[in-house]
Amino acid sequence: DHLFLATDVDALYTSNPNAPPKPGMPPPTAMRVVEDVTQVLTAADGGGSQWGTGGMATKLKAAQLAGAAGIATTIVHAQKPEAIAAVLGGATDVGTTLLP
Repeated sequence: DHLFLATDVDALYTSNPNAPPKPGMPPPTAMRVVEDVTQVLTAADGGGSQWGTGGMATKLKAAQLAGAAGIATTIVHAQKPEAIAAVLGGATDVGTTLLP
């Protein structure tokens, strides 16, 4: 089993990829594999965090629930349905996979 969550970004990023760049800050980087959803969720919980305004936190909570049942979750871009087939085919450079 595998849970796919579609959103408006390609993956989970180190900071909001849709926000204007901040001087002196590194650009957002895609996180391709997350082994500890709880750690990332702690950083994302609550509105206005570096991860967004709550939408990504909700997805991370869903991934945490799926992980408790032994199911991996992958966050992909909703406008790129081919990403699902790529992940199922073994691609590791698409979306963000949150391990159970």
